[in-house]
Amino acid sequence: MLSSDEISRIMEEAERFKLDDAEVKKRFEAKNSLENYVYDTRATFFTKKSAIEHISCDSKKIEDEIKSAMEWLDEHQNAETHVFVSKKGELMSVWEPIVAKFITF
Repeated sequence: MLSSDEISRIMEEAERFKLDDAEVKKRFEAKNSLENYVYDTRATFFTKKSAIEHISCDSKKIEDEIKSAMEWLDEHQNAETHVFVSKKGELMSVWEPIVAKFITF
């Protein structure tokens, strides 16, 4: 039979694990969101590449940015949640105006 101290200790550990699991889940979701955004943008870019080249001289820059983002993801697999969220916001602020121009083509 467990003493009340042992039960309290087990309950505290369970609560700590629950919080850790929640943080891991948030980190995983933030990382997946960033990865999906990068890969979706990449797919859109390569699908619409000829249209981009007609409306923008930045196609090489965009391609380099996508490659750079993919390399960043490979190098920062264990980054904190806020880093993934921040990186996605940074990329969105750069890519969204460009994507908006060619998404209609």
